[in-house]
Amino acid sequence: MGNTYRNARARLGTSEAAVYTAPQGKVALVQTALAAALGAANSTVTVSWADASAGNVRTTLIQDGVVPVAGTLNVLTRVIVLEPGDALYASAGGGAVDLTVALLEQG
Repeated sequence: MGNTYRNARARLGTSEAAVYTAPQGKVALVQTALAAALGAANSTVTVSWADASAGNVRTTLIQDGVVPVAGTLNVLTRVIVLEPGDALYASAGGGAVDLTVALLEQG
């Protein structure tokens, strides 16, 4: 039973992508999720999580959050707890976005 800090990342486009899934036997504390726009114009980001213990019901964390050019958007304001099998999903609009997630796996 150890604690391991991890980073997950994804280059987002208009198709939704799975960014991170909590492994079996682990609980993940998602501490930050930073979105950075890659183009010459503002982009948007939508991030949700799926609850594996509730039939993968989705909860939106942010929808169409504006990611400024040459800046970042902090998607989370509080820690999110992901139980085994829970997953983070994200997509972008208006241009590519890099999403970086910092988390602590416990278990």
